[in-house]
Amino acid sequence: MAIINPKTKPLRDLIRDRYYKVPLYQRPYDWDIDKVSVLWDDINKSDSGYFLGFVLFRPEDPEDPHPVEFEVVDGQQRLATLLLLLRAAIETLEQIGAEEAGEFQKEYIAQRPAGVKESRLTLILSKRDKDKFESLLSGETFTSGKKLSSWKNLDEAMKFFKEKFDSLKEDKGKDGIVNLLNEKILKLSFLDVLLGTDSDVYQFFETLNDRGMDLSIADLVKNRVCGEATKQGVSVEDSALTIDRISEELGSGKLKTFLLHYC
Repeated sequence: MAIINPKTKPLRDLIRDRYYKVPLYQRPYDWDIDKVSVLWDDINKSDSGYFLGFVLFRPEDPEDPHPVEFEVVDGQQRLATLLLLLRAAIETLEQIGAEEAGEFQKEYIAQRPAGVKESRLTLILSKRDKDKFESLLSGETFTSGKKLSSWKNLDEAMKFFKEKFDSLKEDKGKDGIVNLLNEKILKLSFLDVLLGTDSDVYQFFETLNDRGMDLSIADLVKNRVCGEATKQGVSVEDSALTIDRISEELGSGKLKTFLLHYC
């Protein structure tokens, strides 16, 4: 198994000048307001550099010695939530005309690579959540006839953080927001683990599960099934949606058993 130079990195180095996308087989955004609230409390109660665990990425080009584009294997929920947090802070700073708002947006949310005219979002979610998430990070209005639970989660997380930063603005002003971002949020630390191939990804998860880590075998099997889908003439998206429907019918607690016994 090829693990590429794992390093502990602060959030600012994890997301600056790097671009991530969530593959179609990954679950939608599923952090409810309780998880979002716990993250906020943990950050505020902890010292600078609070450790948020490992994140697992696969470089788009494993042969590139300095990759900047990655597929998210594990860490989607935390990355998406923290980017919503940053965007909520930016919107509050925009309301008071703080020049830092544009700086944070360009450095961490919508970056512009050298030689490219248009900016790119740091994180692109899978197709089901892509447009909704993009609208939130861009401060644009999003309209759709659909009502997905993941969109509700995204809206509630954004609303929660916006209320927190509005309150911080009233209490400590612009400096309170900027200091929280620079001294706490952007210094959150992660173990940045890069894996070279899909086989390395599966082996990594299997190894951690064998050692007692509470990682979802259901997700591992789902990833494998969807990864093989194109060989059977079925799109990855259709496979992911089918497994999601099975999960909804069975309940998340039974999905693991179903996959292990029937897939």
